[in-house]
Amino acid sequence: MKTKGFFLKLAVLTVVVVPSLAYQDPNGKVSPAKTKPTPSPKAPPKTAEPSRKGTTTPTSKASTAGELTVKTAIPGSAVTFDGRARGTTGRDGLLNLPNLTPGDHILIVSKPGYQPEERRITINPRESQIVEIALTPSPVPVSVNVNIPGAKIQIANQLFEGSVTDLLLPPDDYEIKVSKPGYKTQSSRVELEVGKPKRISITLEKVPVETLLAQAEESFKARQYDQVITDCLDVISALPDQPRAVLLLGQSYFIRENHTDSVFYLVKAVRLGEQVTLPIKHHHSTLTKGDELCTGQFLLRRDGFEFQAVGSDHSFSSPWTKLYELSVGLRRNVPQLHTRVGVLNPKNKKEKKDDFNFFAVQSETRRSNPNLVTSTEVYCPNCQPTIDAIYQIMQQLKK
Repeated sequence: MKTKGFFLKLAVLTVVVVPSLAYQDPNGKVSPAKTKPTPSPKAPPKTAEPSRKGTTTPTSKASTAGELTVKTAIPGSAVTFDGRARGTTGRDGLLNLPNLTPGDHILIVSKPGYQPEERRITINPRESQIVEIALTPSPVPVSVNVNIPGAKIQIANQLFEGSVTDLLLPPDDYEIKVSKPGYKTQSSRVELEVGKPKRISITLEKVPVETLLAQAEESFKARQYDQVITDCLDVISALPDQPRAVLLLGQSYFIRENHTDSVFYLVKAVRLGEQVTLPIKHHHSTLTKGDELCTGQFLLRRDGFEFQAVGSDHSFSSPWTKLYELSVGLRRNVPQLHTRVGVLNPKNKKEKKDDFNFFAVQSETRRSNPNLVTSTEVYCPNCQPTIDAIYQIMQQLKK
């Protein structure tokens, strides 16, 4: 049994040898046949080992990038992204920035003549967004020179004297007004453009005194007292003792209740030969009616003064030498101007000293007791400055 098993194994291991073909030439010589080399078997392809984190392959940068479009109203604006110049906006004000890494970035948009605008931008994966940038124009320096020193220059609600040097203003249209007493005021409009400094020269022309004085007269008749003051100051700057200009200026100050200046100019006007007219109310009283006022005016001249009453016979005139008393007092808490005047009696030509009391033109009478129809008293809560001014004028002229 062992022998049989041995022969079975031997039969399995027997190799069959196939004789190779040979080539026999015509002479009967046999040459062995050429054999082709057997190619080596190819190695089986390697299979990728499964990832421990999963079976998804990593995403490329291009597939996660975001996109940003910068939009401005100013074409040609330079765009910087994370410190790197990325170009300028086109004629349509647009610039596209593709393939941006997701995350936070710094965007800066700038252009000469405008203030740079910086933004922190967040780029999201696979998203496209638009950011609008409004550039603010930078202030433009403007300078103004005038041919006359000391001129007043008004621009953008600011007042300067002499000249203006590199005043920074936003680009816009402005009116520049230049004036000086004795010169014709000049006004002009100026357009300040982005990034273009402006230098302006203005020439003032002298105005004839006659023209200014005529303007002041017309303005006084029209009760445009502020314009009267302006014109008369221009005249006085050239001719300090021009009588009519001094008078109109003083009366305009008095009406505007600038009593300090009015006293100075009205006294000067009288001494230059002008007659000053001041509204006033004369006071008189009776036992039955109480206080009464009649309207009138003072006429102040170099040689004396006169009171002209309206609708009553209380008028009088007197030289300054016959003004024996002049004082300011109170009548029931209302300021009153008291005078004692030597009046000549036209019949016997003798002088009689009479007392006359006056109140400011804005004073009035009212009932002192509502139950008594005939009882009245003077009322004027703000008359003190006016009475004081008249007193000072008369006191200085009396000397």
